[in-house]
Amino acid sequence: HLSGFCRKLTGIKQAWVDHGLPLSDVLPMFHAWLTSCGLLSGGRSFAIVCDGPWDMRDFLDGNCRLLNVPKAPYLDSWVSLGFLFAEFYGRRPKPMAKRLHKRGLTFEGGAHSGIADARNIARVVIRMLTDGCQFRLNDAMPSVSSIQSQPSASAPAMTRLTAHAPVFTQSAGGAAAGLDRRAA
Repeated sequence: HLSGFCRKLTGIKQAWVDHGLPLSDVLPMFHAWLTSCGLLSGGRSFAIVCDGPWDMRDFLDGNCRLLNVPKAPYLDSWVSLGFLFAEFYGRRPKPMAKRLHKRGLTFEGGAHSGIADARNIARVVIRMLTDGCQFRLNDAMPSVSSIQSQPSASAPAMTRLTAHAPVFTQSAGGAAAGLDRRAA
């Protein structure tokens, strides 16, 4: 059962957890969605965008390891939006609400809400694309050594990402609320 602390922090309701899908079901559904969008074939590129490294490294990978759920290799590298934002705009990494404010946007939704985090991350991504940022993979699991902090000929190409491209975002709240609710 969800603790009172978790319910208060995230706004997650016990009924959502009780009716949620296990991670072992959600990841294949996500893979099927990527396939239906044509992102896993035909040389198209995409990236997982998250707020910081802990979302994919600690929450997703940690849950996959804990629950012994296999994970596709494309989930081992991602765009850490906080790092890219700081680099692109020449600022130290800031919390999401401050990043939005610096771009003339307001934080929408509740703090630590997975869906609110995902929507706010998408809004920052769209703004950065509009401002000319070229997205590239900039973080990875420690076992993945091909990610580079600067674009180069060998860096995964993300330059064709546009404001209309499908963007999947993962946030700390999303990990607790949407990926494996039974483990929360």
